[in-house]
Amino acid sequence: MRLHFAVCALIGLACRARGSSHQRPPPTNSTPPQARASADSRSVRPARPTDILRVLYERLTVSKDRTAVRSRLSEPQEATAETQPNIHDSAVTDTIVQWRYDRLRFRFLVVGGRDFLVEARSTTDNPAISPLVGQVGTLEAAEATLGQPRWTNIVADTLTWGYYVPESDIGVSENGIDLYFLRGRLFAVSAVPYVD
Repeated sequence: MRLHFAVCALIGLACRARGSSHQRPPPTNSTPPQARASADSRSVRPARPTDILRVLYERLTVSKDRTAVRSRLSEPQEATAETQPNIHDSAVTDTIVQWRYDRLRFRFLVVGGRDFLVEARSTTDNPAISPLVGQVGTLEAAEATLGQPRWTNIVADTLTWGYYVPESDIGVSENGIDLYFLRGRLFAVSAVPYVD
């Protein structure tokens, strides 16, 4: 009896392996539960260059004036202020205020009692931007991901590459992102809002 049962089982397996028409259909979802795509699959999808630039810009400029920065980050670790003539009217004096935090630096232009963010700079180890800058951490990776820079500058041993940040509602804008490289590796990023 056992021999008969074993022979039948082997014949059944052989038919199944050869493509018998009595096979079960494959399961509709063969992906194991732990391997399913997350609800936020955007983090898996490679970001487009404009996405990287826009998100970097938004994260660095989330606070647009000194009141907002102080509210979000408390008092700066270091603050300086210097005056200079206004580039449009020599009778007017502008004040440039710089605030420094552990990984962040902000520059504000103070004119007529109002202040405007003119630069927000961060080191690449800042948790708010480090996942994004990992894709552009070298000159080669930045060029492959973002394309050629719109402008470049060299000061001592630091190479700066600059890009414009497109605005979704107006298209081209003059807001910028600067990437700072030392010996071919990215070490800082700054958002430069357009202020006229």
